[in-house]
Amino acid sequence: MARPIRLEFPNALYHVMSRGNGGENIFIEEADKHAFLELFEELLICYDFICYAYCLMNNHYHLLIETPKANLSQVMRGLNGRYTKYFNKTFHRMGHIFQGRYKSIIVQKDSYLLELSRYIVLNPVRAGLIQNPEDYIWSSYCATIGQCECPKWLAADNLLAEFHNQRIEAMRLYQKFVNQGIGRPFSGKITQQTYLGNEAFVNDVQKHIDTQQSNSIHITQLSKKAPKKTIEEIISTVPERKEAMNAIYKTGHYTMFEIAQYYGVHYSTVSRAIRSFRAKCND
Repeated sequence: MARPIRLEFPNALYHVMSRGNGGENIFIEEADKHAFLELFEELLICYDFICYAYCLMNNHYHLLIETPKANLSQVMRGLNGRYTKYFNKTFHRMGHIFQGRYKSIIVQKDSYLLELSRYIVLNPVRAGLIQNPEDYIWSSYCATIGQCECPKWLAADNLLAEFHNQRIEAMRLYQKFVNQGIGRPFSGKITQQTYLGNEAFVNDVQKHIDTQQSNSIHITQLSKKAPKKTIEEIISTVPERKEAMNAIYKTGHYTMFEIAQYYGVHYSTVSRAIRSFRAKCND
């Protein structure tokens, strides 16, 4: 069977899944899930995508993300590649940990955003791990209903706005909506392993295929990374520390963890510095 084509264009919404090789666990300890979410935040800052919902299971994960800049492949290459590097280093092993390519379904937002957000956070209920979705800490559900602190990178308010303009009431309605989905089948049909939406949506998306394919060679040439420079070479021309951290990170060759290690600071310090510098630049 032929691989489904990768479609990328501005403001596309995706349901993304990735599973461990042979069904093996990709998260062994709780620390691994923490590391994955920290890496996810790092990539969100770098690539400016939007996350509406997520769920981390032991041997796979689900994401519901929107890409204003048509860069899903960059996001996923960074996420799976860097997490593999972390996992192999932590557990003293080599090789792939994910089973083939990630799976991505392009989604009709106005019809399936809410339905998919519910489907994703109900994964542990369907798996029989818990009875109530609020009992699972490794999904976006608890943060969305206000049961725990919501990370800044999670677009919970965007999701809640679909229910009510008052946040507390929106949380109550979203919680009710999710609970109503327990035991119910998913109400959507995936077409050609790629699309979740009606016929008009599929036809509209397919208009992007010819343009994407005709530009693929040009895009490939533009996306090649520049030769790797040492951190010392980069900061020699950027004296201000926050700007230097951002410049190092923008090369794509160094993670926030590696930058933090170089400066002798915590990872969160680097994350805040990059966010602060970019906010200043966008003022």
